[in-house]
Amino acid sequence: MQSKNWWQSRTVVLAIALHGFLFLGLFQLGYTHKEWNHIKSIAKDPAVAPMAKAIMDEHGPWGFVVWYYSTHEEAELYYRYAKLTLNGDINYWVEKDNFQTQNNRPWPYRDIPIEYQPGALLTISLPALLANNFEDYRFWLSAWLGFLYLVNLYLGIHLVIGGRPSTTQMNRMLWWSLGFLILLGGIVTSRFDHVVVTCILVSTLVFVHALRQKGKRSYYGLALFGFVTAIGVLTKIVPGLVMISALLVLLIYQKESPRLANAIAAVLGLGVGLIALNAGFYVVFGAGYLESFTYHMDRGIQIESVYAGLLLLARMFGYAVTHDVSYGSSNVVSSLTDGIKLISPLLFSAITIFITRSVWKNRLPESKTEDPDCRVASQMILLTLISLLAFMLTNKVFSPQYMIWIGPLMAVLVSVHPNLWKISGLFLFTSMLTQVLFPHLYDFLNTFHPAMVITLNVRNGLLIFILFLLIRDLPKLLEKNHLS
Repeated sequence: MQSKNWWQSRTVVLAIALHGFLFLGLFQLGYTHKEWNHIKSIAKDPAVAPMAKAIMDEHGPWGFVVWYYSTHEEAELYYRYAKLTLNGDINYWVEKDNFQTQNNRPWPYRDIPIEYQPGALLTISLPALLANNFEDYRFWLSAWLGFLYLVNLYLGIHLVIGGRPSTTQMNRMLWWSLGFLILLGGIVTSRFDHVVVTCILVSTLVFVHALRQKGKRSYYGLALFGFVTAIGVLTKIVPGLVMISALLVLLIYQKESPRLANAIAAVLGLGVGLIALNAGFYVVFGAGYLESFTYHMDRGIQIESVYAGLLLLARMFGYAVTHDVSYGSSNVVSSLTDGIKLISPLLFSAITIFITRSVWKNRLPESKTEDPDCRVASQMILLTLISLLAFMLTNKVFSPQYMIWIGPLMAVLVSVHPNLWKISGLFLFTSMLTQVLFPHLYDFLNTFHPAMVITLNVRNGLLIFILFLLIRDLPKLLEKNHLS
């Protein structure tokens, strides 16, 4: 007999406990620089067999478990930025001869270039309040990101259910989520991208609340939604995609004509928010603040992107492709590089137009324009997931942490959608391939090893297939949800 409350279910409690074990236990494992350099010195050759033998000789079978979860390089950068933000600590940059300032108290952006927006900087700085060194910071960062991840899951399922979820729904979400975390690996505790999902879900919550209002209150609520979305953009650009989803939902629920006044209120709120927030940060931090945006605009064709995968396939047949390291990532360079940078946003725009056309053709009749909040929230999350996936696949950069944007949203939708099991299963497989590509065999991808080139294209091809299935089934997915 099913428990009345989900928190009384042993399977739900076990799933939550296993989430905690991952974030506070296994995901904490990792080699120090000294230990890893020692292993490399013993191996004398970066090939798989010598490295595996060196790990086995030094640490035994447990060494491979540590190796599997050792993905903390980015966390070290976060720690340096956090200490700069909180304490004005510049020791690292002084040692690197990259520090120039005449200020008594150094600040991010103004004195040290930072590629992250202020919301991201706040996210990675909070764990440093409890840390005296990097090891402490790594633990609290993992705990903080694990907390955000679980909050995202609960907020998401609360939105799509419209109240208290059932034990069955919680089990579906949590056990799928565990599969995602295990297959994607420890990178989920060394990247701040969980806050992207938080921003998306908070924006969705404000949007759903605004639609419940009447008259001017609805316009004010939608303007607030736009402003909250602008705050999300100041963590990373991609939370702004929730605005596209909101406009599509307004299109779905149009009566005799689209809700233009509502759409205008939302867009105005976004515009005012972006202008006000960016102007304020510019006044505080100066021109260096703008580099957190231009840094990403200037990046090359990152090696894990769809474009890079296709270029590397062409290289296997004689096309000239070279390797480049810049802007903190590995990139590929060819005669098509400039052209790809140009068509990338055009491809995303084309997909968005295609999705809009599908929504327009399948907008709801008059009798269904008062659907419950949970259906609206489910539609918002679904459309945002599709937009995020389209952005990932058409962008010139595809970092492995981008999968964190999709995983929690997919877990939430799996709990209520009867038509997502096959798609979600494919996504789990792509998560495993992502971990193979980075961090475990990244050196081989950087040397254009044929097996890694094929793995990369399989991963990207499956994600393209998932996007195709989601767009193809969009009318059915927008209409049907809420498994018991």
